[in-house]
Amino acid sequence: MKFEMNHKEKIEANKCINEHNKECELVKNDINAAIGGRISYTFTSTGLGVACGVKCACGWHKECTDVSKW
Repeated sequence: MKFEMNHKEKIEANKCINEHNKECELVKNDINAAIGGRISYTFTSTGLGVACGVKCACGWHKECTDVSKW
């Protein structure tokens, strides 16, 4: 199965990650997860389409789904 983000979702995800990095305790303390995986992209299949989001190892999560594509 292949999951893709459209241009609008990529822009939103990058914006959210950059904003989060300013406040994330893991970034402030220079702590990285295994193999650099502090940030993960999440894809959830729904009845309408696929929702996408970004998640940090600190527990922060932000949805960045472009629902106009549904």
